Amino acid sequence: MTTHTARPAGLKRPLAGRSAWRRLDGLQNRVVNPVVRWLLRSTLHDLLSGSVLLLTVRGRRSGRQITVPAGYVERDGELLLISHRTRRWWRNLHDGAPVRVLLRGREWNGTARASLESGRILDTLMAMAADRPAGAARSAWARDGVAIRISLRAPLPRARATGLWRRWFCAAAIGGTAGFAVPAVVAALVADSSRLGPPPRAALIVLAGLGGGAALGLAQAWALRAALPAVPTRAWVRATAAGAGIAWSAGAVPVLLGDTAAAVAWPVPAVMGVTALASMSLLQVAVLRGRHRGHRHRAGPDPAGRPRSPLP
Repeated sequence: MTTHTARPAGLKRPLAGRSAWRRLDGLQNRVVNPVVRWLLRSTLHDLLSGSVLLLTVRGRRSGRQITVPAGYVERDGELLLISHRTRRWWRNLHDGAPVRVLLRGREWNGTARASLESGRILDTLMAMAADRPAGAARSAWARDGVAIRISLRAPLPRARATGLWRRWFCAAAIGGTAGFAVPAVVAALVADSSRLGPPPRAALIVLAGLGGGAALGLAQAWALRAALPAVPTRAWVRATAAGAGIAWSAGAVPVLLGDTAAAVAWPVPAVMGVTALASMSLLQVAVLRGRHRGHRHRAGPDPAGRPRSPLP
């Protein structure tokens, strides 16, 4: 007679959890991480680099360089990170190791140390999840995490940006084409629609204009930040999209008025045209001026009179 030994019920759940974690981790390494690495190395890095950095460490046995994106928090001049014990790269940091860090668009040399001490792990988790400390203490990371601390030494020299005009021309051409094509196609599709009344048609045109403006703003930010890295991508995209929305709102007025649009006196469309043309430029100039004032303000001490962090 064959006997079967029952597997304890408590073992199935951890094994299933580890298998799911490996699948999720593999998907992240193959799909998500390459995109994140590209974005952090681009001029649009500020979309992520406020909370994610690139860490490069050399394998002690293989000698090859390993570059991983990781979430971080800054505290007392150090960078705090958390990794998972199932990953292997952090094992090169046990006794402290030289690393290279791409932090907010600037490369730094530094020293990183990994710790498996529960107190250090919990302290790092609490720092990274200051808004939800109870959840951090109870998370799986508190049990299976690795605490990593990085001390930065010196920044690497910046590479000089070249080909700025060519970059701007390409960005303006591609972004402008996409920015105009999207609302133009939508307008052509809904202009004579019998299923939609004038207000829905106008709303769709304006929404498409906002999307087209966002595409143009993203392309412009990619080129602009090569020369002016202090200009925030999100603010530039918002300003460009808002300007496009205003312009297309003016363009959608005839759709709302229908046959009565021809009876409107000429000064009204003239003023609307000037507003449409000037709105985007004025909003973008406001972003540039505001960023310049903010940059000068941050150069000094903080409001309490303390020197600011040397990190970028």
